[in-house]
Amino acid sequence: MAFIAVSDLLYTVTLIYSQNYQQIPLLIVASIWYLFMTSILTIGQFYVERRFARGASRNLAPTPFQKLRRMVRPAGAAA
Repeated sequence: MAFIAVSDLLYTVTLIYSQNYQQIPLLIVASIWYLFMTSILTIGQFYVERRFARGASRNLAPTPFQKLRRMVRPAGAAA
């Protein structure tokens, strides 16, 4: 699995803001990119782990959509 190293990201930001002297906006953008990319990779990792856990256990962890559906429609409600 690939990951984004914070030190690499901050080094790139340091190189850019040494040219234009806008430190705070670049650090905010770098933080948002890091949060976005790690969130996407975390979602992907959840589904990969769920896929490979099928043979090991009978009760798989519910997906976020299954949790949402369970909250919207109670278990005793007619279909």
